[in-house]
Formats: sequence, structure tokens, C-alpha cells
Amino acid sequence: MGYAPLVYKKAGGDTLVVASGGKIEIESGGEIELQAGAIADITDKLLAGGDIALADGKILVGDGTGKGAAVTPSGDVTITNAGVTAVGAGRVTSAMLASGAGVAALLTAGLGGSHTVLKTDAATTTLVALNAAKARACLVVVRVDETYAVGTGTLPTVKIGETGALEACMAATVLDTEAAGTVLVFAFTNTANKAIVVTTTAAIGNSTGGCSITVLAIPTT
Repeated sequence: MGYAPLVYKKAGGDTLVVASGGKIEIESGGEIELQAGAIADITDKLLAGGDIALADGKILVGDGTGKGAAVTPSGDVTITNAGVTAVGAGRVTSAMLASGAGVAALLTAGLGGSHTVLKTDAATTTLVALNAAKARACLVVVRVDETYAVGTGTLPTVKIGETGALEACMAATVLDTEAAGTVLVFAFTNTANKAIVVTTTAAIGNSTGGCSITVLAIPTT
């Protein structure tokens, strides 16, 4: 399709002729049309820089006037140029956990885990996945659901710790004689890059024992 130049008549009768070209063409009838590659060119500038590129760590936020402004995220949550977000230290408050959300909200947010241990269990189970960069202050609550009684067999065992140090929090012998309903509380520091785990062996014979474990793990840095 051929394109005519843009022609308009100035006041006073003089005619000004302006040649069309570039990324936009204007037909003689006044229709404006984007040329091949125009959208791709704009997209390239958005993704790879150019006149509308953002500086490292910036995001584009509406400024209230219909325009965008480049800002650096701060406050409760930050974000890296790789898209990784982080909740700032001390940003989770009791007010945020109101109306009974409490521990459940922390677990949902990835700041803890829970697990129920039966007397037949024999495995190593991850309670909280590792944090590759940060150590964590851990509060561990163990509730005895079934009395630990040896009978004529061998007791089931429960160890709580982390990868490479399975009893860093609770040793296997702690629950040897604990009665149902007993609640035990422990604290330890989980090493960065190590998962928090529970390791169990099964009861033999008529021995009994079972418990529920809840862990809160808060990054220390």
C-alpha cells in the first residue's frame, strides 16, 4: 500500500507538506497505521533497556496523575532484580495475627511446620525446608498423644533436629516415659542451609507412644 504525505492547510491559505515515515504512517485520508516492527521495538525497550528502561531494583508504580514513576520497594517487603521477595525483620506483628490466626498463619507463611508421629513410623521427615541463606531461631512444641510405655517390646523413638545433627533439638530418649497430654517445649538455632527434621523408629512388640510436633522457625538475620 502506498502512503501519501501528511498535508494540512495553515491559516492564511499556505499549505505545509510533511513527509510521513518511521514507525507510524499516515494515509491521505488521515488514518494512522503502525509499521511492521513498531510493537516489537517498543517491547524490546521495555525488556532490554532504552528510553523506558528501569534502573536496578526499581519497579514502575502509578504516580496518581496517570503516569508511572520508578521507585525502589521498601518497608515490610523488599524485592531483588531477580524477583525474589523478603519480609523484613520484625514486620510480622501480633496485630497481623489477630482473630485466632496465630500459629496457623505463621505456618502458612512458611515460618514453621507441623507433623504427627505414630508408633509405627520409621522415617526422617522434613518439618521445615532449609533456608539457604539464613539461620533461624526455632521454638518447638511437642505434645504427647499416646503414652510412651515400653511394655515387653521396644519403645518407638523420636529425634528432632536438623540435617546432619538429628538430635540438635530433642534427643531420642526424652519421651521414654512421658504420659499422654504432656506438653514439652524446646528452643534451638537452626543452621542456615539445613532442613529441620524429625527422625523416628517404630515400636516393637506392645510398646506404645505417639506425639504431635509444631515448629516455629524465624530467620535471625
